[in-house]
Amino acid sequence: MSPATAGMWQEFLAKAKWHEMHRHALFLDCGHAFVPAAEKMTAPTCFGLDYKVRRYVDDQYTACMKKQRDFGVADAPLVAQTAADQDRQGRDDRDTNPSDNHGRQVTLTGCDGGHCVPRRNA
Repeated sequence: MSPATAGMWQEFLAKAKWHEMHRHALFLDCGHAFVPAAEKMTAPTCFGLDYKVRRYVDDQYTACMKKQRDFGVADAPLVAQTAADQDRQGRDDRDTNPSDNHGRQVTLTGCDGGHCVPRRNA
């Protein structure tokens, strides 16, 4: 992998990691907000409290998933764009200077539908 491709790959990995860590943080924030509210719930019967808590869990989960979807709608295209940019640049690198992992020049043979077999140049 060329140094330029390696750098772009690291940039993509950093963006994807940030994206997933942000999703994780959103979910934890939902849980942290839930616990104090659930601790304050009361009802005249155990059945009533059970129903109330379960309904609250469902409502809060739905609200949390909306936050996740909203974040995904806003950020996932940026991750995908980074990946597309990386792929496009990677194809450009391979097309203009194909080499194996040791920097030796190779010729791509047997290409069929985007799957090519490299052959090391002598």
